[in-house]
Amino acid sequence: MFSSDAVQEVVSTFCPKKLEILQKLGLSGLQYLKPSFHNSRHLVFWLLKRMNIEKMQIKLADGSFVQMNHDSVSRILGIRSTGAQINISSKVSQYVEVRLQEHFGTEESKDFPDLEDLQKVLCRNYSQGMSEYDEETFMIAMAGYCYAYMFGPAKRAASVPRDIWEFIAYPKKLLNCNWVGYVLAVLQASARTVQLNLRSNPSSILLGGCWLYL
Repeated sequence: MFSSDAVQEVVSTFCPKKLEILQKLGLSGLQYLKPSFHNSRHLVFWLLKRMNIEKMQIKLADGSFVQMNHDSVSRILGIRSTGAQINISSKVSQYVEVRLQEHFGTEESKDFPDLEDLQKVLCRNYSQGMSEYDEETFMIAMAGYCYAYMFGPAKRAASVPRDIWEFIAYPKKLLNCNWVGYVLAVLQASARTVQLNLRSNPSSILLGGCWLYL
C-alpha cells in the first residue's frame, strides 16, 4: 500500500528540529514531496513486469532501457545511498518488543506499535524541547512510517512489515543505513513476485516497491 501523500502530510508539519532529525536519518528529500501526486497502479504494474530483475533495467516501449541504480534513487528521492545494509529478519526478539512498548507506550497485548502510534509520535508538539529519548522514539517512528507508506511492502493495507522491527528498534543503526539499497532490493523482490504470479496466479497480484521512484 504505497502513499507518498501520507508521508507528505506528516512531514509538512515538521518544525526545524524534526527536519534536522530527518536529515540525520538520511531522509531529508522527503520534505520536498508534493501533495496529491497521482500514482498509477497500471503504470507500476507495467514497469515491474518489464523489469530485467538481474540487471535492474526496465525495457521501455521504444526498445530503450532505463537503468535503476543507487545514483538514480538518491537523485530522485533525496535519501541516503551510503552506509550499512538494512537487515531484515522475521524473528523479533522479546527485548525489541519490550523496547518498542516502552518507547511508544503500547499495551503488552500489542506486539508492535501500529501506524496510529507512530503518527502520534511524529505529530507530537515538543514544546519543552526533545530529549535524547524523544529523538530516538521519533527516529524509530519515522523509519517505520516510511517503510509502511514510501518504500512499498506488498500489502493490501498500509502496515509496517514485521521483518524490519528488529533493525529499526536501534536508532544508531538508522543513522548509518543505506535506504537506497533497501529501495532497490524491495523493487527487485517485487518485480520477481509480479513476474512469477503472472505465470501462476495472475488474478491476484500485489504491487510492492517504491512507486514514486518508478
